[in-house]
Amino acid sequence: MKVYHGTSFETALKIAEDGAILSPWEQKILWLSTRPDRVEALSRRDASESIEELALRLASGEFMESELEHRAKSVSFAEDLISAWACAVYFEKYNGGVVLGFQIDDSYEDEHNFIYIPRKQGLESLDEIIMLPVATRNHGAIKAAFSRYNVKYTHDYELK
Repeated sequence: MKVYHGTSFETALKIAEDGAILSPWEQKILWLSTRPDRVEALSRRDASESIEELALRLASGEFMESELEHRAKSVSFAEDLISAWACAVYFEKYNGGVVLGFQIDDSYEDEHNFIYIPRKQGLESLDEIIMLPVATRNHGAIKAAFSRYNVKYTHDYELK
């Protein structure tokens, strides 16, 4: 099954560096594990939280209360290019938008045109990178960052 993940140019470079798209929870765990001073400052004073609990609390702030843990602990993918494209377009006004295309197995359940993969998605199934106009200016940086993967590079104007 083909799925897409829209993101910013800078985040795409970080994904290449990490070798995976990390869920918001995984991102916070990584950030906290490199910054013990932050763990102490952000932990609740009345109870000792583990790094995982603190990371979940911090990551959950990005989502609606009804979907906090599920979304914070998952990486989201759109089944259609248009939804991921819409996300990437948002980043065009900053540093550029990028859509990452993956081939994944059909075992993941569709939730209203979205697939949620627990914790992280490695890049071994990445097969396409679509760069929107601002990100296209940095094509060389994207290509260098993802050079170890067998990826087809497409510029958004080629899809029209």
